[in-house]
Amino acid sequence: KSEWRGRGLAAKACILLKPVVKAHGMDVIWITCNPDNWASRKTCERVGATLVEIVDLPPGNDQYQRGERQKCRYRWVIYS
Repeated sequence: KSEWRGRGLAAKACILLKPVVKAHGMDVIWITCNPDNWASRKTCERVGATLVEIVDLPPGNDQYQRGERQKCRYRWVIYS
């Protein structure tokens, strides 16, 4: 709903996941989103993830079958 947009709730949810990620022994998370999804891209950047690349989806991929063609790949290093 639009009433919840712009409040930074997705970024807060990501931050809340950090202890779970660390508890599973991980220190890097890869996040993907569509290049034209500026809200998701902003969320990734807000939590400190770095855009590594934009990749083309292979034709056999289920997301490609649904009409998507590319994904942004963000690398998020989880610090304690």
